[in-house]
Amino acid sequence: MNTIKKNETLTTWCYARTSGTVNGEESIPMQINIMQSFAEQEGYIIQNELIDEKMSGTTVNRPGYNKLKDLILGGHIDVLLVSYFDRLSRQTEELSTFLVELQAKGIECISVVDKRKLSTMSKIEIIMVSLMAEEENKARTKRIIHAKKNSERAGAFLTRDFLGYNRDKNRKLVVIEEEAKIVRYIFEQYVQGYTANEIVKHLNSKEEILNVRSWNVGTINNILTNKTYTGLNYKKIKNDDGTFQYESKTKIPHEPIISKELFNKVKEEMDNHIKEKPKKNRTKHFHLFIGILTCPICLKLMKANSNYYFCNTKSCAVKTVNKSKIEPFLLTYIKGHNGKSNNSNSVYQKAQLYTEKINKLMLAKSKIEIQFAKNQIALDAFNQRMFLLSEEIKTNRKMIDYDVYLEDQTTYSELIEKELFAELKNKMEKEGLKLTFQEFNKQYKITEL
Repeated sequence: MNTIKKNETLTTWCYARTSGTVNGEESIPMQINIMQSFAEQEGYIIQNELIDEKMSGTTVNRPGYNKLKDLILGGHIDVLLVSYFDRLSRQTEELSTFLVELQAKGIECISVVDKRKLSTMSKIEIIMVSLMAEEENKARTKRIIHAKKNSERAGAFLTRDFLGYNRDKNRKLVVIEEEAKIVRYIFEQYVQGYTANEIVKHLNSKEEILNVRSWNVGTINNILTNKTYTGLNYKKIKNDDGTFQYESKTKIPHEPIISKELFNKVKEEMDNHIKEKPKKNRTKHFHLFIGILTCPICLKLMKANSNYYFCNTKSCAVKTVNKSKIEPFLLTYIKGHNGKSNNSNSVYQKAQLYTEKINKLMLAKSKIEIQFAKNQIALDAFNQRMFLLSEEIKTNRKMIDYDVYLEDQTTYSELIEKELFAELKNKMEKEGLKLTFQEFNKQYKITEL
């Protein structure tokens, strides 16, 4: 008579994971303790532990998890203990596939907290557990974001400490007076007319007073633009022109290090400095008409270097044309050229067509999952079909390019007026626009090929 293999003779491993977002340092030891207690009660002897600390279950690239897969592939595990099945993965497809593979190999996996054994579960139950793990992760993410906002509204400071403050056990900001003196010194120096670079030199030369860190201009600018020093926790938002605006995260104050008046003086000075600073010539080596402008003699596309377009054909009399001289004529010409007309209905129809394809593919995936749950298809066939369908869905999603749609509906003139030159170049290239020119008395006549 065959006897069932006893628990103590089974090669048993346990796996623990924490994402690190909400789980404290005690989470891993707690999971291990729960699994060890269960093993003792049920007569299992744990051979070893695999741990992934501060690693999201939405990724499969985890050292402990990868080693676990290798052990399973090598046939070195009979029983796998986890506190919950979602410790293995928070992705529906990954978790369901992993559990089904364990089941196919005859490996027991036990979720010890809710005392669920993989060997007693149907494939549809496995899929439901996997779906719940992913949905719970999404719901938890929303809860975390909501909880963080509520904590910040209540006066908690959730980001890392910065110069001048420490956090107490309730995450409220507490002034460190020795460091606060440095912060005040930096603001006062700036108001007196010292530049950030000069303040760096001052700080690095006063080691006996300010021996806190190695100073640089970036650090100084970060301090000078940190409105939280005025007594409320602020979010800093950078404007397009390089200046900053601020959004209050809470109405509950903490002890300020500087006054609002001092901060506003510094902000005004910094804003004026940014606005007065000459803008870098970012278009110096950006040749808008590369791939579009052709030689008027050989009609080959012109090349560019530095500030010139040039023809690379040796036999051509046209050698170079100055970028700054010809581009105004080219821009004037294409302002009146709205590009190839697009039927907006056809664009919508195309997007709708791909959307319908995606919906059909998603439905096909659901049907295959049900077939697999009912044992109507084998694991290998299931994995292959799911992979092919997922890849086809990705391809169709890429085809619905709403950025291209918006670009198609925008005229050359609108892009020029908004100075969206990269988008303009992209539109001209996409539409296959080719231009050439003739020079008459330092004037350029532009024509389209």
